Amino acid sequence: MVRFSLDISHAYPREAGIQSWRRVFEFYRAGKSYIEITEDFVLCKESEVYLSLMTADEPSCALPGVISLPVEGSRSISIDYPPEALAYSCEKIALQDAKLRLVWGDSLYRILLKAAKAEDQAKWSIKISQIA
Repeated sequence: MVRFSLDISHAYPREAGIQSWRRVFEFYRAGKSYIEITEDFVLCKESEVYLSLMTADEPSCALPGVISLPVEGSRSISIDYPPEALAYSCEKIALQDAKLRLVWGDSLYRILLKAAKAEDQAKWSIKISQIA
């Protein structure tokens, strides 16, 4: 396993009221490989919290807690999240910039995982793995 951890609290303005926010990436290579991303934060007050993931491919979420992303061929990626803590939504974003469209196509998708309730602290993990 390879682990990468960082404090992202200083990426936000002071007005955001973030006391601490640690993001940890763990890369598991043995057996069926996967990546686990953990968000561990403390805020000054209860707030609505969203995790945002961007993708060029349209995601689907047929089951609570499991997002599927198509990749080349018949393979797909699974993003597992705690459905009791986070609610899934997705928005399509049309790209206007010609240079971005050359690389990404006409649009991108923003996956939003919204906290089920306002939080002043929480710890969540999502797991990203390939499905054959």
